[in-house]
Amino acid sequence: MLVRKITTEFMSRPWLFVALLLLLISSSNIAAMGFFSDKNQAEPIKSENDSRQYQYLELDNQLKVLLISDPTTEKSAAALDVEVGSHDDPADREGLAHFLEHMLFLGTAKYPQADEYQTFISQNGGSHNAYTTSEHTNYFFDVQYAQLEPALDRFAQFFIEPLFTAEYVERESNAVHSEYRAKLKDGYRRQRDVLKEIINDEHPQVKFSVGNLTTLADRDNSKVRDDLLAFYQAYYSADRMTLVVLGRESLAELKAMVQQKFEAVALRKTQPHLANQLLFASGDLPQRVAIESLKDQRSLSLMFPIPPVTAFYRQKPLQYIGNILGHEGEGSLLSLLKQQGWAEALGAGGHADGLNEGWFSISISLTESGYANQATVVAAVFSAIEKLQTQGIEQWRFNEQKQLADISFRFSEKTEAINTVSYLAIQMQSYPVEDILREPYLFESFNAATISKYLDYLIPENMLWSIHSPYEKTDTVSELYQVSYRIEPLIDYKVERATVINQLEQSLQDRIRLPAINPFIPESVDLIDAQKSAEIVPQKILNRDRVHLWYQQDDKFKVPKAAFYARINAPVVGVSPRSMAISRLYTRLVKDQLNEFSYPALLAGLNFSVSANSRGFDVVLAGYNDRQDVLLDQILAVMKEANFDEVRFESLKTELLRSWRNSIKMQPYNRLFQEMPSVLFAPSWNALTLADALENVSFSDFNEFNKGLWQGRDITMLSYGNVSREAALAMAEEIAVGLNSRESNSEVITAKVVKLQANITPHFHTLLEHDDVVAALYLQARNTDLQSRADIILLRQLYNASFFNELRTEQQLGYIVALTSLPLKEVNSAVFLVQSPSASLSEVTKSIEQFLSQMIEQLSDFDLHKKAVIQQLLEPPKNSAEQSSFYWGRMLADDYEFDDLQLAADYLSNLTQTQFTEKLKVLLAQPSNSTMFDINALQAAWFTASRKPYHQPQTQPISDPTEFKRQSSMYLFQ
Repeated sequence: MLVRKITTEFMSRPWLFVALLLLLISSSNIAAMGFFSDKNQAEPIKSENDSRQYQYLELDNQLKVLLISDPTTEKSAAALDVEVGSHDDPADREGLAHFLEHMLFLGTAKYPQADEYQTFISQNGGSHNAYTTSEHTNYFFDVQYAQLEPALDRFAQFFIEPLFTAEYVERESNAVHSEYRAKLKDGYRRQRDVLKEIINDEHPQVKFSVGNLTTLADRDNSKVRDDLLAFYQAYYSADRMTLVVLGRESLAELKAMVQQKFEAVALRKTQPHLANQLLFASGDLPQRVAIESLKDQRSLSLMFPIPPVTAFYRQKPLQYIGNILGHEGEGSLLSLLKQQGWAEALGAGGHADGLNEGWFSISISLTESGYANQATVVAAVFSAIEKLQTQGIEQWRFNEQKQLADISFRFSEKTEAINTVSYLAIQMQSYPVEDILREPYLFESFNAATISKYLDYLIPENMLWSIHSPYEKTDTVSELYQVSYRIEPLIDYKVERATVINQLEQSLQDRIRLPAINPFIPESVDLIDAQKSAEIVPQKILNRDRVHLWYQQDDKFKVPKAAFYARINAPVVGVSPRSMAISRLYTRLVKDQLNEFSYPALLAGLNFSVSANSRGFDVVLAGYNDRQDVLLDQILAVMKEANFDEVRFESLKTELLRSWRNSIKMQPYNRLFQEMPSVLFAPSWNALTLADALENVSFSDFNEFNKGLWQGRDITMLSYGNVSREAALAMAEEIAVGLNSRESNSEVITAKVVKLQANITPHFHTLLEHDDVVAALYLQARNTDLQSRADIILLRQLYNASFFNELRTEQQLGYIVALTSLPLKEVNSAVFLVQSPSASLSEVTKSIEQFLSQMIEQLSDFDLHKKAVIQQLLEPPKNSAEQSSFYWGRMLADDYEFDDLQLAADYLSNLTQTQFTEKLKVLLAQPSNSTMFDINALQAAWFTASRKPYHQPQTQPISDPTEFKRQSSMYLFQ
């Protein structure tokens, strides 16, 4: 898979070593290269589809600003990027940049209360966050459009006069330590810990970016608060900052607002960044590092140090290389490795935008056989690289990538305002103003020499071979994350490689082919003629034989894109853990068989998914509407024929079982949310139950199951976008015919959600391998009606900021504190969650219970929060994908009038604080509405409910969640 920047992210897969590493180094400051000139006169080059207005300016203090006027935006937003990151941490204060990021949120001279900023943003329907990378720290927020000015005033003070209050310096260091502890078993952090121990000591990548109580401790001659202040003075200067502000106001109004708020940001003499450091010292490569994995998984990564590439951003040499080596179509390297039974996935991409040497990586998820034959796998990789070097540097391939990028830029649509400003703030640090919007799509000129130059680094002599598995022999343990690893110099690798290549059959090498011309590049990007209709929401245009289609042509966003959704309810799917497990495996085999055919479509902006839900399957096509019918033909052929290879069946079954059994090694809060539906929802079973059910399913069992898969099926579909009524009907008919079966009296299984009872005190156990504890109090809505659901939404809005501030900032229980929801059909809920590395389970649950006991007294700013919820409910979609997703979500909630959110907003607008207080009293006084889920360190998880829900109840164990659900009162859903 090609790892390439599309908009604000790189396409990647979590298991890929390269994807883990891509986050470590951010863009370099290339202003020093002389790319910027007359910037006050510059404007971003924008898509013809972009109606926003842009203006660039520099304030007198040299702070660089981009203003964006969007009169239609529902949320205003701002982001400020500081060109400083973990690479700038003092050697004896690792994690200081990250710690400073935390501290800026906790009070300023003008707004001294630690939670003032967060509370204001929350009260006004907004959100906020920040992140620290190797060379940047990025702060951002959004808020209701009318509140931009006061929000911006609070935000600006971070960079003018933060307090660094001593009390919170001590407390927040505990939060940073909790963040470190929470991810001690995280694969990304563990691999990074090994990497920093083996690379060149002079490269800033050796620094520990997170920080903990050791690196951030007060010392006799060095107080951490003093070091924070010194670091702030050394790097937080206006000339190292880029600010992006987006609002409904005119550009002139935004300019006046920004000048007033940010001219007071100081211009300081700052410290230079470390630059031009090699990732590995001369003579260190090639080498192999074996890393012990905590999960049952095997991955291989070949990492090649390369020089910075930012100066060539108009030529995209790394994207060109990654596109070909990471291709997944017919004849690709991945295709060969799959055929040999050696690999399940592959990624290729580079990141070398920093001030120091970066890298290009090729990462492969290995099977057991691939792990045993990893030397041959590596030889196959070099065969593919050599084929690219000798045969694949061609103008037409570059032109094809350019054509796809040009189409993507031409029809790019609005994204969330908060994402837009955060992304552009970091873009402004790295590229000329005129290119910050189009940079990801810019393929200006083909340069074979540049591509060849970077390919020259992808050689065995310049290789770090990393293998990550639970079976490695190790001899060293890393300092911070206690990762076992072993380094092996590859002094004689040339000889070894020659031997392996000789063993790699010539026929296998010949089967690696360069990608063919992409047949899915849109031939037409024209908009179809608008059909006259007074309908403003999708209408049902097909209703027969258990087949239902809703349709609406896009007349709002005017892009050549469409989305087609199909939910195929299959009665056989949800009858048992075995049937559900087989259905999950079935969808994996479908996607696997489609991968070679569909991968060019993915590159051409046409995506699809086939997934299993609790009672059937979902098929989704989205992207450019041209040739969607061709892709659907192939999807249906594979789904209906179910003619799968037994070798692939066994391989994917093994991988699925491994994934499910690895669930006991998940982050505790993730594990908790995986368990909760298996106890509260039917049909649903947890990962370990599904794994046990699938274990003994043979290939013949699987094929027998598939014979009755579509009997009694019921299909609900939605077509939205640049598609005619006739084309939508044709696609619906194709699905109806393609997935038809003989008549059956089978009915789709009813979905059920436990209706919590006052006299039930269940106690549920599950395994977990982690040192943290986690507790979550699940508060269920009083009923499934619209008013009850709206009440819970308002409750979450009212208490989100105060719950975080009390248990995270004040009590310092842990880094992960959240008031969130667990969607189970139309049963709404509020989930009060805390994961702690330091407090006991009883302390955590007591704190949650105490917070709930005081909620009535803490009710404040009711009208502000109510207004924020109403605006969120009524916020219109920003692009065609959001619009279709909204419609589909309402259909799955049985809201075929598409007006539930409007009705909820109408209800809330008339709700008084007195009325809500009475509802809240009833809600909190009824134990039938609350359930406590806990995970204890290294041992168990359970949930409890009793007549005294906010006190530790007497509990009785549940040996079988299915039986518990059978005996419980249930909400029923079709």
